[in-house]
Parts: sequence; C-alpha cells; structure tokens
Amino acid sequence: MADAQVQGAAAVETVDAMTEAPSEPEVSDSMSWQERAEAAEQKLAEVAERLGEVEKSATELHTAMESQRSERLLDVLLVRAGVSDLDAARGVALARLEDDRGSGADDVEGVVRRLMADRPGLFGASGHGTGGVMRSRAMGALTEAQKAAEEAKSSGDRRQLLRYLRLRRSAS
Repeated sequence: MADAQVQGAAAVETVDAMTEAPSEPEVSDSMSWQERAEAAEQKLAEVAERLGEVEKSATELHTAMESQRSERLLDVLLVRAGVSDLDAARGVALARLEDDRGSGADDVEGVVRRLMADRPGLFGASGHGTGGVMRSRAMGALTEAQKAAEEAKSSGDRRQLLRYLRLRRSAS
C-alpha cells in the first residue's frame, strides 16, 4: 500500500507540473541560445561572403571563356578569308572588337568583313593586296596554258591548240 501511495503522489506531482505555467529558462540557458544565434548569424555571413566570391569568380571565368571563344572564331574567320599575316590582322581585329564591345556590339564576322574592306593588304597570298591574288591566279592560269601548249604541240590536235589559245587569252 505504501507503494501505491508513493505512485499516487508521484502522479499528482506530474499532473501539477504539467498544469503549472512554464518556468522562465535559466540565465545560462538564454545565454547559450543567444550565443548559438550569434554563431549561426556569423556563419551565415561567412557563407554569404564566400558565395559572393564564388559568383565573382564564375563571372570572371565566363568572361574569359567568351573572350577566348571570340578570339578562336576570329582566327578561324581570318584564315578562311585568306589572311597573309595572321598576327597583324588579329591585332587590328581585336582592337576593333574592343571598340565594338564598348558600343555594345560583338560581331566578329562583321569585324572581319570590315577589315577585309579597309585593309586588303592583309589578305592575299603575296601580302600586296588583291593584286597579289590576281597575279597568283594569273600565274596558275599561265601554267595551265603552258600545259595546254605542250599538249597541242605534242599531239598536233587543232582542238588542243584552240584550248591553249583560249587559256592564253583569259590569262592576260
């Protein structure tokens, strides 16, 4: 019976504890809560700062990648256009691209077209403008005419002779 009285008393105390208003936390508990909150805020500030650094780094890498992409495209377009001095043409074209980027445009193909129109001396096999290209084509045609002359001479065929005369006329 004594055990029943002890259990009953314990149950009454438990019910009383549940119905009482919650007691104020001790001062040491509230300090640890504030310290934890400050530590969490400090960690949040560190993470936000690190995120800012990573975003800045990503932006710089993206800009560098785009710059390399446009330089590679510029080189390809200059070579396709038949540039005779790639380094000089690239230097001029990059300067024009920087000017265009300042105005908001980034048209690599347009820069190459303008460069071909403004500086034809940078393009062509001989490096002396479009006249050099015409000369090299004329030399190729002359060589073909010489071959036709040899064929006409060795065969004695009139058609070969007429072909040689046409090639010679078109070369001059």
